[in-house]
Amino acid sequence: MKKEDAQQYVRRQKELYLDIVVYLFISAVLTGIWFMYDHGTNFWPKYIYFWGGLYIVYKFIKAGNLAFLRGVLPFADPDWEEKKVTKLTSKPEEKKVVKLASKPVATKSKKK
Repeated sequence: MKKEDAQQYVRRQKELYLDIVVYLFISAVLTGIWFMYDHGTNFWPKYIYFWGGLYIVYKFIKAGNLAFLRGVLPFADPDWEEKKVTKLTSKPEEKKVVKLASKPVATKSKKK
């Protein structure tokens, strides 16, 4: 990994961690506000949790944290696209056809 790539990766990781901390802090504050003022009503912070959670997932993916999925989802590998194009554009290998000696099979006919 080049130094510039490593710096960019570390920068994205730092941004992700800061976003997670901010998300948790804001979630705690909103839950406290709901508990103190609107305890008997609909739990309205759930909408903010949902959209904030989607944003965290987006940042997680953007930060390059899909290494654990490479075994399950082959296209999660950064080099997958290049490997697939190379595979599709290369000459197909000749398949060897192996003929097995076949023996005549006697079939029993049913008599009525």
